[in-house]
Amino acid sequence: MKKLKTADALEYLRNCYAKVDGLWFIKAEEELGFEKALEFDRKVWAVLPKIQARFLKNVVQNEKSDKKYTPALRDPAVTQSVIPDEKEFKLLRDCLAIKMKFDGFLFKTKLLKEVKSRNTRGIIITINKCPWHEIMVKSKREKLSSRIGSVICHTEYSAFAGEFSDNIYLNINEGICRNHSTCSFYYEKK
Repeated sequence: MKKLKTADALEYLRNCYAKVDGLWFIKAEEELGFEKALEFDRKVWAVLPKIQARFLKNVVQNEKSDKKYTPALRDPAVTQSVIPDEKEFKLLRDCLAIKMKFDGFLFKTKLLKEVKSRNTRGIIITINKCPWHEIMVKSKREKLSSRIGSVICHTEYSAFAGEFSDNIYLNINEGICRNHSTCSFYYEKK
């Protein structure tokens, strides 16, 4: 039996992940209609990024402290309502970069101490290639990309950031699915 390279295995898993997401949406849409399928999709993407963030946060923090990875259970009694500092933004940026790379995005991140004269910390992510939009175009559903993207992207990436602090707000200024050349995500403290 031929051994797969790590890159091939990752591509296989990414492909399956994307196909499952699209297939269940289409089947739900056939049974329940587009709006109900989109609502279910939103509910899924309000949870999955939390799981991803917890995993990546644990891996990145343990890697930095040179410890072996051990999954930690999040204590619901511990609040994360502190105002995010630069360290939290760096950790969020690092974890987002891993997630987006694994998901197949082409992007740049920028950690800012002062953004648009607001005297605040934050992160700007500029996306030049969105694999989800490309799937919509390839499947001839491009006209739905903006509707889905406007709901799912904000839900997904806000939920992800919520695992780092309750006081991080996401603003999406531009979107490839809305005929811009890039997507522009801006995270800042509330």
